Amino acid sequence: MAPRILVVEDHEGALESLDALLTMFGFDTRATTSGRDAIRMAPHFQPDIAILDLLMPEVDGFTIARALADLPQRPFLIALTGHGDADLRRRALDAGFDYYALKPWNVDEMYRVLTRSMAQRWSGTYK
Repeated sequence: MAPRILVVEDHEGALESLDALLTMFGFDTRATTSGRDAIRMAPHFQPDIAILDLLMPEVDGFTIARALADLPQRPFLIALTGHGDADLRRRALDAGFDYYALKPWNVDEMYRVLTRSMAQRWSGTYK
């Protein structure tokens, strides 16, 4: 069974590119530009990892992360943002995100973070 990744990004082109890359890596993905849709689909999809754009209109990544915390097994949370200021990074980590990535996210770094998070989950060392 392929690891499941929920991707939420409000920029359609960036979402499509990231989704295609993750699929090429062998992950089972669900991708949406809507925070509301992500919150609705998460309980059925049960993602292992969630890559969330932090600053989206209507429902932001922080709100989605809080909703995902209620799942039976909380996914590894990755904040993906174009804003690198220290306050936003601290806010994301304080909100429970496990990793903070800046756009554009280096593909090699992305793959290492994703595979490391799955290895921790499978070994039982992740929350």
